Amino acid sequence: VVIDGTRYVLGKNFKLYCSTQLLGDSLPDKVVSLFSIANFEVAKEGLEEMLLGAVVDIASPELEKKRVALVREANQRTIDMQEADGILLLTLSTAEGELLDNPELVSALKT
Repeated sequence: VVIDGTRYVLGKNFKLYCSTQLLGDSLPDKVVSLFSIANFEVAKEGLEEMLLGAVVDIASPELEKKRVALVREANQRTIDMQEADGILLLTLSTAEGELLDNPELVSALKT
């Protein structure tokens, strides 16, 4: 890498993080193709939830722990449902013959 005319040799694990106020779609395609872009924009609802969590954690730590556990459980159930949908769609798309005679499909439908 050359910076201000000086050449630097970087290790293979070197990572460079950049920050900009420009939106990803306003950057030139040459730049976008070189980077993994992460959007750290925060929505008002997200800030409200973070502040509420901080207040509840101070006022009632046990209640906040229960809330966090419920959120994690809900997220895990969403992931499980998405995985089940994927399995079901794959099984349906590869099924041959009568659908109800296929034990894998019937098993996927029961879960």
